[in-house]
Amino acid sequence: MYDHERSLVTEMEGKPFKLIGVNFGDELDHIKAAVKDNNLNWRSFFLGEDPTVVEGYAVRGFPTVLIIDADGIVRWVGHGSNDDLINELLAEMDDANP
Repeated sequence: MYDHERSLVTEMEGKPFKLIGVNFGDELDHIKAAVKDNNLNWRSFFLGEDPTVVEGYAVRGFPTVLIIDADGIVRWVGHGSNDDLINELLAEMDDANP
Protein backbone atom coordinates (compact mmCIF):
# COMPACT_ATOMS: atom_id res chain seq x y z
CA MET A 1 0.00 0.00 0.00
CA TYR A 2 2.70 2.53 0.93
CA ASP A 3 4.57 2.15 -2.36
CA HIS A 4 1.59 3.39 -4.35
CA GLU A 5 0.97 6.36 -2.08
CA ARG A 6 4.65 7.39 -2.13
CA SER A 7 4.67 7.33 -5.94
CA LEU A 8 1.34 9.19 -6.09
CA VAL A 9 2.70 12.02 -3.91
CA THR A 10 5.76 12.27 -6.16
CA GLU A 11 3.68 12.15 -9.35
CA MET A 12 1.32 14.87 -8.11
CA GLU A 13 4.08 17.26 -7.02
CA GLY A 14 3.28 20.79 -8.22
CA LYS A 15 -0.42 20.01 -8.67
CA PRO A 16 -3.22 21.05 -6.30
CA PHE A 17 -3.07 17.69 -4.53
CA LYS A 18 -2.14 16.64 -1.01
CA LEU A 19 -2.20 13.23 0.56
CA ILE A 20 -2.79 13.37 4.29
CA GLY A 21 -2.72 10.48 6.73
CA VAL A 22 -5.07 10.57 9.70
CA ASN A 23 -4.38 7.96 12.33
CA PHE A 24 -6.94 6.93 14.91
CA GLY A 25 -7.01 4.42 17.72
CA ASP A 26 -3.41 3.29 17.50
CA GLU A 27 -0.40 3.98 19.68
CA LEU A 28 1.56 7.12 18.74
CA ASP A 29 4.86 5.23 18.92
CA HIS A 30 3.54 2.65 16.45
CA ILE A 31 2.46 5.40 14.03
CA LYS A 32 5.80 7.21 14.28
CA ALA A 33 7.62 3.94 13.59
CA ALA A 34 5.42 3.25 10.53
CA VAL A 35 6.13 6.73 9.15
CA LYS A 36 9.87 6.25 9.60
CA ASP A 37 10.13 2.58 8.61
CA ASN A 38 8.04 3.03 5.47
CA ASN A 39 9.61 6.33 4.40
CA LEU A 40 6.24 8.08 4.13
CA ASN A 41 6.45 11.32 2.14
CA TRP A 42 3.17 12.89 3.26
CA ARG A 43 1.87 14.57 6.39
CA SER A 44 0.31 12.27 8.92
CA PHE A 45 -1.77 13.30 11.92
CA PHE A 46 -2.60 11.46 15.12
CA LEU A 47 -6.15 11.68 16.49
CA GLY A 48 -5.61 9.40 19.46
CA GLU A 49 -8.93 8.02 20.62
CA ASP A 50 -11.05 11.10 19.77
CA PRO A 51 -13.70 9.83 17.33
CA THR A 52 -14.89 13.29 16.20
CA VAL A 53 -13.24 13.25 12.75
CA VAL A 54 -13.86 9.55 12.18
CA GLU A 55 -17.56 9.90 13.01
CA GLY A 56 -17.87 13.18 11.11
CA TYR A 57 -16.78 11.52 7.87
CA ALA A 58 -18.68 8.29 8.61
CA VAL A 59 -15.53 6.17 8.45
CA ARG A 60 -16.45 2.51 8.83
CA GLY A 61 -13.06 0.86 8.31
CA PHE A 62 -9.39 1.47 7.74
CA PRO A 63 -7.88 2.53 5.51
CA THR A 64 -10.62 4.81 4.18
CA VAL A 65 -9.85 7.22 1.36
CA LEU A 66 -11.64 10.55 1.11
CA ILE A 67 -11.17 12.76 -1.91
CA ILE A 68 -11.93 16.34 -0.91
CA ASP A 69 -11.87 19.05 -3.56
CA ALA A 70 -10.39 22.54 -3.27
CA ASP A 71 -13.72 23.85 -1.94
CA GLY A 72 -13.76 21.32 0.90
CA ILE A 73 -16.47 19.19 -0.69
CA VAL A 74 -16.12 15.45 -0.18
CA ARG A 75 -16.21 14.05 -3.72
CA TRP A 76 -15.55 10.38 -2.97
CA VAL A 77 -15.30 8.02 -0.01
CA GLY A 78 -14.13 4.46 -0.35
CA HIS A 79 -11.41 1.94 0.27
CA GLY A 80 -8.29 1.66 -1.81
CA SER A 81 -6.92 4.24 -4.18
CA ASN A 82 -8.75 5.79 -7.09
CA ASP A 83 -6.14 7.43 -9.31
CA ASP A 84 -8.57 7.86 -12.20
CA LEU A 85 -10.91 9.91 -10.01
CA ILE A 86 -8.03 11.97 -8.64
CA ASN A 87 -6.92 12.81 -12.18
CA GLU A 88 -10.51 13.60 -13.20
CA LEU A 89 -10.92 16.03 -10.30
CA LEU A 90 -7.58 17.69 -11.04
CA ALA A 91 -8.64 18.13 -14.68
CA GLU A 92 -11.94 19.68 -13.54
CA MET A 93 -10.05 22.15 -11.34
CA ASP A 94 -7.69 23.00 -14.24
CA ASP A 95 -10.71 23.61 -16.49
CA ALA A 96 -12.33 25.84 -13.86
CA ASN A 97 -9.14 27.88 -13.34
CA PRO A 98 -7.51 28.39 -16.78
